[in-house]
Amino acid sequence: MTDLPSDLDAWTYNTIKDLVTHHAHEPQHFDFKEQLNYEQSRRDDMNRALVRTVCAMANSNTGFLIFGVRDPRRESGNSEDRICGIPIKGDYRRNFAEKIKGIQPEVHFEAASRLIPLPTDSSRGIFVVRIPLSPQRPHMDSGSGVFHTRGDGGNARHMSFYEVREQMMRTEALMQQVRLARLKLDQWEYGALGMQVRDAKSLRSFYGRFDTEAFDVLLSTICVALPADAELLNTLVKLSADAQVLNQLVTRWQFNDYEGHRLQSDTEEAARWREEVRAAAEYVCLICQECAEQFDELFGPLVGSQGTTDGKSDSG
Repeated sequence: MTDLPSDLDAWTYNTIKDLVTHHAHEPQHFDFKEQLNYEQSRRDDMNRALVRTVCAMANSNTGFLIFGVRDPRRESGNSEDRICGIPIKGDYRRNFAEKIKGIQPEVHFEAASRLIPLPTDSSRGIFVVRIPLSPQRPHMDSGSGVFHTRGDGGNARHMSFYEVREQMMRTEALMQQVRLARLKLDQWEYGALGMQVRDAKSLRSFYGRFDTEAFDVLLSTICVALPADAELLNTLVKLSADAQVLNQLVTRWQFNDYEGHRLQSDTEEAARWREEVRAAAEYVCLICQECAEQFDELFGPLVGSQGTTDGKSDSG
């Protein structure tokens, strides 16, 4: 799969043609679907089959669903002849999401923002969806209560009790680390709020700091739980850098090093420094809130968070 563009919007008809010609023998990675919307008589069966496929890909390995290409296991002949396309109309991303909403927990997917038009018929195109290996696996088909994975030949098969248990234990351990990161954000937000209300004299005797080193280690652990196209990880990395700047700003005051001045609490320099600290703390607080909202969207509300307004940024 290394020769395929990582950005689905960069795929072209030639990408699909090459895929159909050279990768049809990789059913564990690619699943070809002639249609996304089937006639009424086949709709329920095909939708259930789609749910099984998506569950299996999310639980076992990253896979691609290619809508508008006939399955090579059912259609012989010239490979390019199998590229039939689907009608270019409607919101296919929403349509696809609606079809797999019965999967628990919800599966994150990446989809091209447009259909790839056929060179011979501009009214038809190819719809491409990527199902990443899920950090929240195992996923279950709630309609049947079955967990699926990819078996021989790329077909979905039932997961065994031991496979389900192993994935659940791994995911639970990872989610505990995600929860720790969210609690740390909560603590940092309240710490930054406390720094905003301290005067210059109080800040001079304040030794609380944001433990950015430990936070960066935590980020390296939880990054696999974040969708590849989410901005959250970039925002968290930036937050760590901004918190470190705030640490350094507070430390300069305590070492009497503010643009070469020995600071006293009632000087003009101290007042200006105090405003810089307040602005930096306000910014850190806002970024913490932004990250918390993104975590809520990905993992649901954080239950049992405990903040403190005593101005102590971080104790660990």
